[in-house]
Amino acid sequence: MLESFKPDYIAPLILALCSDVCPDPTGGLYEVGSGWAGKTRWQQAGGHGFPVDVPLTPEEVVKNWKAITDFEDGRAENPERTTDSFGKIMGNLENKAGSSKAASAAPANEYLAAIDEALKTEGAPTPFTYEERDTLLYNIGVGAKATELDYVFEGAENFQLLPTYGVIPAMTADVGFSFDKIVPNFNPMTLLHGEQYLEVRKFPLPTSANLVSRGRLLEAVDKGKAAVVKTAITTTLAETGEEVFYNEMTVFLRGAGGFDGQKQPADRGAATAANVPPKRAPDHVHEEYVHPDQAAIYRLSGDYNPLHVDPAFAKMGGFKKPILHGLCSFGIAGKAIYDKFGPIKNIKVRFAGTVDPGQTIITEMWKEGNKVIFTSKVKETGKPSIAGAAAELVSADKSKI
Repeated sequence: MLESFKPDYIAPLILALCSDVCPDPTGGLYEVGSGWAGKTRWQQAGGHGFPVDVPLTPEEVVKNWKAITDFEDGRAENPERTTDSFGKIMGNLENKAGSSKAASAAPANEYLAAIDEALKTEGAPTPFTYEERDTLLYNIGVGAKATELDYVFEGAENFQLLPTYGVIPAMTADVGFSFDKIVPNFNPMTLLHGEQYLEVRKFPLPTSANLVSRGRLLEAVDKGKAAVVKTAITTTLAETGEEVFYNEMTVFLRGAGGFDGQKQPADRGAATAANVPPKRAPDHVHEEYVHPDQAAIYRLSGDYNPLHVDPAFAKMGGFKKPILHGLCSFGIAGKAIYDKFGPIKNIKVRFAGTVDPGQTIITEMWKEGNKVIFTSKVKETGKPSIAGAAAELVSADKSKI
């Protein structure tokens, strides 16, 4: 029996973990002994965030002990590696005394009251200016090549801005509310960009302009263990007030449900359509290799989230390395549709998975009248990246098919 406890039964696992042969060993927790080896999985309770600018006392810990130790309230997670467990800690860094996040969970009717107030409120006008240089940078950021002069050369006769640029001004818009006021347990580290809908309301798009965006809450949906929050942003020309873009952004907030809000999202036509692909071969398939530097280029259009460039931050988010922006994948698919079928009136996507720089995106398209239903997937893994997606064309007659 004593023989089975010898280091000889432990050392081989250590050596394997230290080698470059064992697949993805970093950050895991392993148990080994007596000839048995296994990976151990953690479970982390939803916990409680204390304000970081107030001294923490044992009494406050005891007061919130139930939240600290409760694995059954729908907020528990299973981190796969040590870096994954830091998410809630990092998300609590902005928890200051006096904020609604620092207070204990408010009664559900307070959230509903905040939602009602937010629905009546429009954010302050947010100015946004872009120049021809920004047009060039965005076009290249979503895959435009040096040979496509209309996208990469300001002197081209048909120099133009790709329509999916419309999401960029909306990103900085003031929406007139704070997430932690309208849903419980808000943690920015659990926020997922679920869907995006864009309408292009001016043709042709200017390659430089002064814009103003105005945002507002569209709806907050209570999914039980999570919340779905939708915002609407209208972008106009600063000089004339003419509408240029309209966006609807949907975010999914894990652990932020249970506030007795509406249970189902409203039907708003193209913005919420299911867009199920027809049961036939696609009319067009486009493959786009994502350059390893693509995310670093795309972020220069305004999305500076370190998740897409900083390996350490990406690991804290649960990813092996920085991932491509979802809206870059959106732009790549939108460009493929625009190039094949012509001008786009609106486009809606649901983000179904991530893409790594260095992978290849396959976009399959089905033309149904003046609507192009499409999906995107990663060629190397077969996993979907965009689903439930469609673009409405300005005119079915302008199709290039």
